[in-house]
Amino acid sequence: MKRYWVIPALALLLTGCAGQGAPAASSAAGSDAVQSTPSRPAESATILDELPEGFEQVAAIGWCDFDRDGVEEEYKFSLRAEEETFTVSICGSEAGGTTFSMEDKPYLVSLDGETVQLAVFDWGPSDDPMLHVFGWDGTTLYNAGEIDAAVENISLENGKIYAPVRWDVLQTSFFPLEYVLKDGAIVRQENPNKWYTYCGGIGELTTASVLPLFEQDDLTSSASFTVPAGSAVEVTGVALDREVENPSEGDEPLYWVRIQVTDTGKTGYLLANGYQCRVPGSAPAPAERYFEGLIFAG
Repeated sequence: MKRYWVIPALALLLTGCAGQGAPAASSAAGSDAVQSTPSRPAESATILDELPEGFEQVAAIGWCDFDRDGVEEEYKFSLRAEEETFTVSICGSEAGGTTFSMEDKPYLVSLDGETVQLAVFDWGPSDDPMLHVFGWDGTTLYNAGEIDAAVENISLENGKIYAPVRWDVLQTSFFPLEYVLKDGAIVRQENPNKWYTYCGGIGELTTASVLPLFEQDDLTSSASFTVPAGSAVEVTGVALDREVENPSEGDEPLYWVRIQVTDTGKTGYLLANGYQCRVPGSAPAPAERYFEGLIFAG
C-alpha cells in the first residue's frame, strides 16, 4: 500500500472534512489508549493513494479516501479501556460499542476491492475473536457488520472474504466460512454444496454407546441404522444452512450432521447444536452420551 506524507495546509485543501474548528487534544486515563483529536491532520498523518492490500493497521487518527471519490476523509478511533467502550468516526459521524480486550489501533481494509472500510479488532469476552467493520457512504459512518475471526486468519480473494469462524455444533467447532460485502453490509454466503467441514480435522470421534443414525438427512425418513459402541467415526459435514427447530422449548436450533463409520464407510446422519445431539426415536441429549473425543471450550 502506497503512502505519501502531506503538510496540514495541503491536507485541508484535499479533505471533505475541512472547517471543523480549532485543533484540540485529549487523553484517556490509566491503561486507555492516548489519542489526540486534531481537526486537521498532524504532519505524520497518512493518506492512501491506493486501495489497501489486506488489512493495514494504521494510527488512531488519519486520512483516507474511503469512498474513492478523490477526496480524503478524516477518521478517528478512541478506546476507553477502563470504561470498556470504543468510538470510531469519519468526518465527525460516529459509531461505537463495548469492548473486552481491544487493540488500540484500527485497520484499513478493502473488503470489496472498490471502497475502503475501517475495522477494529477485539478478543471478546472469552478470547473469542471479533472484528468490527465500519463503512462510509459519503455522508455517514455505518456498521457494516462483524466477522468472528482474528485478523491474521481472514483472507481476501476476488471480492470474497474467507474466515474460520466458531460455530458450535456437536462440540466447540470452527468452520471456514465465506462472506461478501453486499450493499455495504457483510453477508455470509451459503455453501452450494450444503456441507461444511470442521477446520483442523477435529471430526474424528469414537462412539460412547450404541449410536442410531438417520439414513437420510430428512426427518420424514423413518429408516435408520445403528453403530456399535466403541466404533471409530468421523464428522464429514455439517449443514449450517439447514436449521431444524429444536422441539425443546427455549433450546437452540439443530443442524444436520453427516457421520461416516470408519470401518464400513457407511454414512448416516443425526441432528446437533452446540452440546446436544438428537438421534432417531430420541429427544435431544448431551453429546457425550453418544461420543467420546469431543472438544469443548474451557
